[in-house]
Amino acid sequence: MQVRPNWDMYGMSLAHVAALRSEDPFCKVGSAGLREDHSLVATGYNGAPPGICIDWEDRELRRPYVCHAEMNCLKYAKPGEISTLYITMSPCMACLTSIAAYKIKKVVYSSVYDKDQSALEAAAKFGISLNYLHFNLKEYVELHSVS
Repeated sequence: MQVRPNWDMYGMSLAHVAALRSEDPFCKVGSAGLREDHSLVATGYNGAPPGICIDWEDRELRRPYVCHAEMNCLKYAKPGEISTLYITMSPCMACLTSIAAYKIKKVVYSSVYDKDQSALEAAAKFGISLNYLHFNLKEYVELHSVS
């Protein structure tokens, strides 16, 4: 029998599907913002800003030029519109500050960003609930596929 996903699993699945659009060969990140009624506001993925070419071969040199998934999602939202932001990787400090500016109180992530974990500690100061959710897109699809 197929199990209907809860809202966090639904939101996280949208974030993981958005990550598939990323050009970054080293780290594909996706995000999805849902309203309080669970309707979709926007999705985003990490990539180059419009009109900018990035050399994706050099992992360290590309880092300062990549626009994060959260920012690519938030640009389509109004402050206060997103109730929960789902991200495939925990936010960096810069993205957490933007999340706070958009009045988002709940963030769900499925892996930890090892380059910047300061946001995990600072979230409480912003009044943001950071929640880890174990999620694997392939397992999720297999579990929820219709036979």
